[in-house]
Amino acid sequence: MESLPESWVTASTIFFILGSVAMALIAVVSVGVFWILLDVRKMLSGLNVRVTALTEKVDGIATNVRDVTDEVGVRTRGIVRVVDDHAQTAFGIVEKVAPLFLAIGIVSRIVKLVRSR
Repeated sequence: MESLPESWVTASTIFFILGSVAMALIAVVSVGVFWILLDVRKMLSGLNVRVTALTEKVDGIATNVRDVTDEVGVRTRGIVRVVDDHAQTAFGIVEKVAPLFLAIGIVSRIVKLVRSR
């Protein structure tokens, strides 16, 4: 068998060395990324606890707002009912007194017409 050309052996050696260095760097970077991901996992776990606590607080606030809104709605309906009752009473009085006011108006017009002649 013939021996391989020197340039081929040199090129193969350079590529082998560069490939080995690249493989070692990839292994080191992979280990670094693995440790970073473990730290991120711990941080996310801590955030999960905080988000759960915030969710519980928000649920409590929403419950309080709903209760207050319901109470305000009940009170508002009561106030509207009272105002409506008073308005109906006032309109009832006005309906009873309106003919009297109309008669007074007509009489005052007639008196003015009589005085002006």
